[in-house]
Order: sequence, then C-alpha cells, then structure tokens
Amino acid sequence: MSAEEFAGDAFRRLVDRAWNRNRERAATLAAIVEEWQRSGGVNPETRDQARAVAHTVVGSAGTLGHPRGAAVAAQLESDLIDADAAGPVPDRAVELVRRLNQELVLPPGWDGEAASHDDSAVRATDALRRNAQ
Repeated sequence: MSAEEFAGDAFRRLVDRAWNRNRERAATLAAIVEEWQRSGGVNPETRDQARAVAHTVVGSAGTLGHPRGAAVAAQLESDLIDADAAGPVPDRAVELVRRLNQELVLPPGWDGEAASHDDSAVRATDALRRNAQ
C-alpha cells in the first residue's frame, strides 16, 4: 500500500468515525427534544447540553462532509441560544432535529446537488432520503 493510499484510508476511517459520532449526537438531540415534549417544557440544563451538542455537530459535520447537516445544526444552536431557558418546547426545535437526523443518514459528501450530473446517483440519493423519513 502506498503512502497516499494509506493516508486516504486513514482519512476515510476518520470521516466514518465522525459520521457515526454525529449520528449519535443527533440521536441525543432527538432524545432531549422528546423529553421536553413529554415534560411540556424546556429544561435549562438540557437546553445547554443540546446547544453544546448542536455546536459540536456544526463543526464536525461541516468539516467532514455534511454541510447541510451542519447548517441545520447551526440553526438549532442559534435557536437554543435565543430560546427561553424554561419555556415551552419550540416546534422549530422538533423540526430541526428531525431534519438533522435525515441529513446524517447519508454518508458524508453524498447529496443530491453534488450528484446531479448523474441521474442514477440522484435517484439513489432520493430513495435514501425517502427511506430515512
């Protein structure tokens, strides 16, 4: 194996680990939002936790191939910064967490816009997105 192949494999493993971690983070965000819905309001401690998790996803996803996931996480982070610490659960938080989980279903770097030159890739991307819903 050449040094270039080794470096490529190492980078791919790094990206895959980050992708899996971000999916775990998105699941954590979903659990927090579900708890808020059950309790009828936002807990200030978990709001801060959710904001920190969203912030981590912004950087990791944006750097390693999920720019749309990073954008959704950035919206969520901003909303959580601006949200009343003990107020009702914002509907937008529920929607953003759902969208984040959808974005992170696809492997890093895979999106319909990037694949638009290849109809079969677009169809595959659309099918994966539908199955994720």
